[in-house]
Amino acid sequence: MVCQNIDSFTPQTINIVKMRKVITISILLLAMLNQSCKGPAVPRFQYEKAGDFIKKTNIAKEKPDLKAHLKGGDLVFLFNNWHIDTVAGFITGEGQRFDYNRRIRKEGNLKFPMDSVLIYEMNEDLELADGIMALFPLAIVNVAVTLACITNPKACFGSCPTFYTEDGNVFEAKGEGFSNAIAPSLEYGDVDDLKTSTRSDNFKIIMKNEAQETHCLKAVELWALPISDNQNALMTRQKDFFSSSAQIAPISAYADGKDVLNSLLESDQHEYFSAADAENLASKEELILEFEATELKQEQALVLDFRQSLMTTYFIYSAMAYMGDEVSDVFAKIEREKDLYSKLNNGLKSELGELEVYLWNEESKEWQLQGALYETGPIAVNRQIVPLQKMSSSQLVKVKLLMNKGLWRLDYAALAKLDQKIEPLKLQPNKLKKNGSTHLFAKQQLLDAEKHLISLPGDFFELEYDLPDPNQKYALHLYSKGYYMEWMRNEWLGDKNLLKLNQMMNHPRRYLKREAEAYKEYELVMEEVFWSSQIESKKVSSYEN
Repeated sequence: MVCQNIDSFTPQTINIVKMRKVITISILLLAMLNQSCKGPAVPRFQYEKAGDFIKKTNIAKEKPDLKAHLKGGDLVFLFNNWHIDTVAGFITGEGQRFDYNRRIRKEGNLKFPMDSVLIYEMNEDLELADGIMALFPLAIVNVAVTLACITNPKACFGSCPTFYTEDGNVFEAKGEGFSNAIAPSLEYGDVDDLKTSTRSDNFKIIMKNEAQETHCLKAVELWALPISDNQNALMTRQKDFFSSSAQIAPISAYADGKDVLNSLLESDQHEYFSAADAENLASKEELILEFEATELKQEQALVLDFRQSLMTTYFIYSAMAYMGDEVSDVFAKIEREKDLYSKLNNGLKSELGELEVYLWNEESKEWQLQGALYETGPIAVNRQIVPLQKMSSSQLVKVKLLMNKGLWRLDYAALAKLDQKIEPLKLQPNKLKKNGSTHLFAKQQLLDAEKHLISLPGDFFELEYDLPDPNQKYALHLYSKGYYMEWMRNEWLGDKNLLKLNQMMNHPRRYLKREAEAYKEYELVMEEVFWSSQIESKKVSSYEN
């Protein structure tokens, strides 16, 4: 089978692949069971059968089977007990090596450098021993999901690192880091408004891994913004910060003629949310806000608290399910060919659209675009602002939000007075605990610019930061940088469909119409299944213990 770009698949090529699988030779099971004086025997497979073996074998071994995609396009299967030399930086083991066209190049005892690998794939969870931790930054592991996900696998809980503060609800995340960074080459930094302030000499952040993912963190910084007693700090999408001494609530809010004002007030505990269109998942809706701005004489901005629904989660999981047992091949291509992820992300994203903000110009009688907001992730609520132009002397400010139906949840809207631009103090953690114990190695990983702190499912970290002046009031934001690898669920493998993946990537408008009916079935139960499949971490400790 020729390893080719996903968007080149056609019905004809799919049929050819199936025909080749039918005519491949039988697996020589005797070869993998027998032992010789020279060591473990290596099963001789063609490429397709080798892939089946690594996912389906139940033979007890010291380590699971390993599949490694190399930067040059070669692929290595290691079937027997393999070894990681973290000092020399090599992996050795018994197996087979295939070239770019998936012809066998070598079999038997193999050795290759760790830094030549783009993506690892394993067929089960791993015990962290013998340097295996060194593989996790690039690993996609096949795992079984929790009971809640079995019937609705595309609604399973998924998140990047989630961040909590001691002054808030322990079940309400204040931040969710780098949600779009699904591969090493896509690493980026994300800033979350913790919506809290302090006047203290230290502050603690709790970071959790609550999903079947590997989180690789380059930085977790507390950004402290000095403000006066009557101010708070607000952030634009471009990460510019402003102090603000006044915010006023809207006097009216209507979506499709329905009064939704209460859902956007700070005192209300409900979000505004509309269900997706049953015929087209790209359908748009408008929400009109009106403000009396008599007390705001300076520069103004729209403040919005928002998060995504589970629609994006559904698409991410669907894409991985469509990849099926070729998921690691696709992710290896993402590392080699950066336009592949761009096509997958931007195609759907451009059709779904961002959260666009318009301001009514009374003089020209038209809506004028002011900017747009966008942040992937259904867990933590984002707070960002869009500065507004001065249109006229009218005291009535009318703002329109144009957004995709069923994609956004809005919790708060206000008009803010912007006092002045301010710069954050960027603080590194002074103390770090992992799973309840002081962990100097983890702290060193996080503070080393050349390394990543690795977080596995169920891990939690306590990070404490020293603030420079306990007499100064600080508004707090959190900066996290890194990437994550989603663990492939066994339940997704049966949904492999390269034709639908091709449609999702290259014809997103058509895909969003055809997928509407299937999504509506999930939409009814996704929230319940999503939150019930959240991975529980250990009890959080205290630094005073």
